[in-house]
Amino acid sequence: GHLIRYIRKAGLKFAICYEDQTVANMIKGGAIKKGEDVLHGKKTLQWVQENWFTDDAYLRVGQRPLMLVFGPMHFIREQWHGIAAGLHPPPLLYCLPHLSQKANADGIFGWPPVHGGKKIAPEAWRKYLRELYTRGRKGERVIAPVFPGFHDIYSQAGVHESYGFLDDGGGATFAETLDLAWQSESRLIQVATWNDYGEGTIIEPTTTFGYRYLEVLQKRVGGKRGEAFTFTSAHLRLPVKLYQLRKQNKGERQAVEILDRVSGLLFSSRCEEAAGL
Repeated sequence: GHLIRYIRKAGLKFAICYEDQTVANMIKGGAIKKGEDVLHGKKTLQWVQENWFTDDAYLRVGQRPLMLVFGPMHFIREQWHGIAAGLHPPPLLYCLPHLSQKANADGIFGWPPVHGGKKIAPEAWRKYLRELYTRGRKGERVIAPVFPGFHDIYSQAGVHESYGFLDDGGGATFAETLDLAWQSESRLIQVATWNDYGEGTIIEPTTTFGYRYLEVLQKRVGGKRGEAFTFTSAHLRLPVKLYQLRKQNKGERQAVEILDRVSGLLFSSRCEEAAGL
């Protein structure tokens, strides 16, 4: 709720991704009984509808709220009908491409196609994306995926074996997947940064990559919107500058008041005024 309040303040939209595999773990851990899983799912989505689907900031396609499911990995087709019963309008259900038929989903969304702990060659992920967009041309709803690469820490951290490795190509992978997404017929594009730092899918600024992913994204968006797009790469650095100044001036009332004004200006997209302050 706290995050969503600031999403609204920034004039953005939000949508949720439901991890139905958590239900299997809840049964395993004794939190719910095996025969109560559909009822649990139904109550969860009813809560989501009452609190989020009806929110003006919730992302909709037409009049229907959009909901992603990372899977499905627990519920199957018939169960989804029971879970979504009574939701008006019913959400558009988007699932992983290889599992979407399990839920009779309305659409699919992509993911960095790593598997088996292998190094994924560019030819392999390009083929994956071509197949995804072919499904879109045949009538499926497709959320076009964009990713910078994939380099997880799971083996290093002793959690489990690595899912695999997808090279960032010095930023070229992100730029190419973004261009392919934009050229596709998909209405929606998703920068797939799930578990970002732990899986090397971050586009946020880092000491390793700097601002290059945000700059590529900004350039592509700006190019599509033409002269009406007034943001620059310097503007991308303002939030971190604001954060650093807040730390340096903690307890200094006059400085804090000025920085609060800066925050308000950034939320209003008045970047040059914010930079001046």
